[in-house]
Amino acid sequence: MNFIKRYGMVSGVIAICFCVVVYVVFTTHSIFTISRQINYVAEHPYKAMSEINKIRARVLEMNTYLPIFISENENNLDGIRSVLRTSCQENEKSLKILDEIYLGNKEDLSELNGALDELKKALIQSVENSENSNMDRQAVQKYFDKEIEPIRVKTDIAIQKVIDSADRRVLIIQESTDEKAEAAFFMLL
Repeated sequence: MNFIKRYGMVSGVIAICFCVVVYVVFTTHSIFTISRQINYVAEHPYKAMSEINKIRARVLEMNTYLPIFISENENNLDGIRSVLRTSCQENEKSLKILDEIYLGNKEDLSELNGALDELKKALIQSVENSENSNMDRQAVQKYFDKEIEPIRVKTDIAIQKVIDSADRRVLIIQESTDEKAEAAFFMLL
């Protein structure tokens, strides 16, 4: 009888230890999975959002300030070209980073790249056109509203597609992380 009690108790202790080991392994795995997903969110979608927002800011800056530069800068077209060139180079750097880290549809980036290229050409053309004419602020703004604004809107739509894709990626990761956290919580019970 002592023999059965002793081994029954030992097998119970072994079963409890086994359950604790399974629990610890599952919880540790869940924690590492959640940690990886948090790092993933920090490195990819948010970095992509940062770069795309930099592009958006540069596009808006050029669309806002270039008409002022053209109409009020006394033939300092080389300075205006330099500002425009710098902005375009910065956009190209951001596009390179996006190309490396963006996990959405690559066609979205191609569309954005094409829209930015079209906008760059239109802005360069606006500077070239101003070289031969002496337009006042209203005339320059009218030109921008007619010629540049539709291209800027097209560019903004392409930017928004990339932002929406990055947002969807964050939500997918969040759902997956929530599932892992819930599973770890239910293991506690």
